[in-house]
Amino acid sequence: MTDQPTTTYRPTDVLRHLERVGDEALIYDVETDTVLRLTPEAVQVWDACVDGATAAAIEVATGLSAARVEEALAELGQVGLIESDGNGGVSRRRFVTNVGLGLVAAAGLSLVTSIAAPTPASAQSAPGGGGGQSGGGDDCTTDCG
Repeated sequence: MTDQPTTTYRPTDVLRHLERVGDEALIYDVETDTVLRLTPEAVQVWDACVDGATAAAIEVATGLSAARVEEALAELGQVGLIESDGNGGVSRRRFVTNVGLGLVAAAGLSLVTSIAAPTPASAQSAPGGGGGQSGGGDDCTTDCG
């Protein structure tokens, strides 16, 4: 048995909008205008952190392997969805060593995907920037007959 303190993980207190889509989740981060897509495994880990949980408790609650839980905790922490109590959580170095971040990203196996959300002004603009024109070359400016 080790004398290391146990790390507890919990969701951060950042203003977000959550939409559950099947067993996945889309989270809009109001502060950064970023949309995050969580896979079912990432959702399970994030949900297990609600009351503060150790990695071992998350493994039991989700049925995921220790490596997959560590991967999810690292990715959720990296995008600011969870925080640890500071007693030696999953470090970036440990994550890269254990899981191989480059291989995970190359294979498209990321548990959390992030995209920038459009600003309200750009989301309402017409396609092609033509003031309502479709940009398809059918501008009826002179002879529309």
